[in-house]
Amino acid sequence: MTNVCSTLKRFCLRNEWAQLTFAVLGTVLFIGTIWVLLSFQQVVLHWLGQNVLIHGLLFGAATLVDTLLIFGLLCLGFSESAHEDRHCIHAFRGRRHRPLVPHVSELAGRLGKNPRRP
Repeated sequence: MTNVCSTLKRFCLRNEWAQLTFAVLGTVLFIGTIWVLLSFQQVVLHWLGQNVLIHGLLFGAATLVDTLLIFGLLCLGFSESAHEDRHCIHAFRGRRHRPLVPHVSELAGRLGKNPRRP
């Protein structure tokens, strides 16, 4: 399983179209899940009420699989560049502009750092 995930991640790092496709699929799956649950709320609750144990376990398993798919697709879609390219100026094109609120960006950059170390 790990080999498949690392192969997919390398493929997404090499092909920007695949990375964008996975990001869109993850977003559509997230929005679609919310839409289905809101649209069919009464049907789902009635179905759960018929047999709470079995249907509850099935609903929980489906929710877990759906959540893992959403996070997996979004992680593939928003994967970073390779470690060698992290300090290259061309690695994140379009992200090297002046921040809208510079003080918040500086605060976020300092989070988790020891204030006694430079």
